[in-house]
Amino acid sequence: MKEIKFKKIKILDVGSGLGIFPYEMNKRGYEITALDPDKTMADFIKKKFQIKTINSDFKKLKTNKKFSLITFNKVLEHVEKPLTFLKKAKKHLSSNNSLIYIEVPDTNTAKKVSKNREEFTIEHINCFTEKSLIIMLERSGYELLEFKKIKEPSGKLTMYMFAKL
Repeated sequence: MKEIKFKKIKILDVGSGLGIFPYEMNKRGYEITALDPDKTMADFIKKKFQIKTINSDFKKLKTNKKFSLITFNKVLEHVEKPLTFLKKAKKHLSSNNSLIYIEVPDTNTAKKVSKNREEFTIEHINCFTEKSLIIMLERSGYELLEFKKIKEPSGKLTMYMFAKL
C-alpha cells in the first residue's frame, strides 16, 4: 500500500511519552513537535530522536505556532478537565480544515470483559464511552469526521476519532 504524503502538515503530539509517534512521523518527513509535561520524557525525545520538543503541560502551553493536526493519543483519560484541553487545542489549530486526533481506552467494551483490565488503571481518572466522547467533542466545538473501535495487537480495547473545527 502506497503511503500518502501531505506536505506542510505541522503536527503537535500532546503527551508524547517515549516519543514513538513523533519518531514515526518525523521518519516519514512530517514536521512534528512533541509536547510532554515530564522533563525526563521531553529530554529523551529531543536527545534520542532530534525532534523539536516542548516540556510543558498543554494547559500552560504558550506558543504562537499553529498546527494542522493536534494529537491526543492516550492522553484525555489522564487529565482532570479534558473538555478544557479540546477547547484550548482550537487556539493552536491553523485553520478550519485542521484536525484533532483523539485515542482513548474503550472502557465500555472493556467492562464487559473484566473490571480488572488495564483500561481501568489508577492513572486513568476519566473513562469514556462512545457517546460521552462524542458529546465532549461536540461541546468543545468540533465536527466528528471518523470514529472507530479497535482491539490492538496487545489486547487493549481502544476508541479513536478524527475531528475538525
